[in-house]
Amino acid sequence: MIRVLKSFGDIEHYRLPFLAYVPMSHESYDISVRIHDQKWPSLRYHVTLSGKAVRIKQFFLDSFFPGFPKSMLKDFSSGYSTIRSREVGGYLLFLGKNYRNHDAASFWVHGTMIEMDSVDTVSDDEYEKLAIDLLSSNPDPSRLEKFQFPDRSYHSKGFPGNWYEDQRITRLSWRRTGQFQLPIADGSLIASGVGFIQTDGGSHEIFIFQAESYSRAVWVEIATKGIEIAHAFYDVRKGTGLFDTELELSDGKGLLIFRKPSGPAVIKINIGSIIMTAGFSPGLDLHDISSFLSRLDEILTLLERIMDSIPHRDAKS
Repeated sequence: MIRVLKSFGDIEHYRLPFLAYVPMSHESYDISVRIHDQKWPSLRYHVTLSGKAVRIKQFFLDSFFPGFPKSMLKDFSSGYSTIRSREVGGYLLFLGKNYRNHDAASFWVHGTMIEMDSVDTVSDDEYEKLAIDLLSSNPDPSRLEKFQFPDRSYHSKGFPGNWYEDQRITRLSWRRTGQFQLPIADGSLIASGVGFIQTDGGSHEIFIFQAESYSRAVWVEIATKGIEIAHAFYDVRKGTGLFDTELELSDGKGLLIFRKPSGPAVIKINIGSIIMTAGFSPGLDLHDISSFLSRLDEILTLLERIMDSIPHRDAKS
């Protein structure tokens, strides 16, 4: 259901699985939340930006790699336009056309996907100004730091979706995980849930890792070659508009696509009887990805340990 709010202060009455970023110096109106509905929870409102109406939507992105500008992608890796980006307050603000062919912007902050668009012409500088204003509301990320991906995700609880990305999440059984650490470069990310399905032809597993209250994240998929389920593998390719770097891995075992200098990125690796696909959020650079690739054996062992340790209780319960 959609609940109309009188003010942003009413948000505290709802248990949203994401942080709400609200304008501090821009006029806002048409504020609403969506909860207990056939679509995922979200916060929506409009602001007046230099006399123009800008629509803002916020939610927890659970059907695609974390931090990717999904509303600006017409397929796995190609944008509706050339996607620009700039760093704003330590986060990557993406700018370009979205699926409505509107001037749009999006960024990902502590797991919250923030999408902005307008029927009017909005400049990159104007969107940057609005992004800075939203960040200045500075909600406390510790409120959700104990929640893992299955706790925050809509589709992992079995709610259906209309798109194949949604269905890839819904069909898996999801579990919370222990505090396993995924090593990258000079640090690590913490396990934040795993989803899996097993068939006669093999298995498909998705592991989520995050750091610093979802300011960075890695999504790792393992699928058995030849498994007979739809869309078990992504067709990883450079596409147009988002990624600017494409690198073949040694011995033709895989492909890396990356956006310089700070992501996002995807790698797909052929390893014996399985295919590994990993999506890296903005904020993880080529140094982090090189470290990941250099530790593949260690990471595969880690994923096996996680699967061996998951509790029997289903996260959907």
